[in-house]
Amino acid sequence: LFLLCHTGLLLVLAAGFWGAPDKDVMRMKVAAEPSREMFYEDGSRGVVDYTLALKDLRVEYYSNGTPSLYEAEIEVADRVVTLSVNHPYRVAAGEHIYLTSVDEKASTCIVQVVRQPWQKVTLAGIIMLIAGAMLMFLRGPRR
Repeated sequence: LFLLCHTGLLLVLAAGFWGAPDKDVMRMKVAAEPSREMFYEDGSRGVVDYTLALKDLRVEYYSNGTPSLYEAEIEVADRVVTLSVNHPYRVAAGEHIYLTSVDEKASTCIVQVVRQPWQKVTLAGIIMLIAGAMLMFLRGPRR
């Protein structure tokens, strides 16, 4: 149990330390025209392995006029998915697409692609920590 908890902790710390520099964050303005070109946080250009095209936008408002819901239907590699704020689409292990903003007038939206190659290592470490803690609790104190 001691080994399980400490190995999990070591995995979480290692993934956080070595995984942070490997994280890629890119943004793209998505319109009806399919595109693969994105921009990194430093302004340099990049591409993804799939195309993104906007199919539909939906914005709902509260009675006072403030937006209550942003949704965008986006075609990702020949598959139409619905993105909304805080509900990303998982493209692959460690790669997610987030909706960041919507422009109804221009019929465009901004999406953010986040690649975290160490995400599975972090998850494995967290699961090991939880399992070790639960097993120690169930085992009880030594007498």
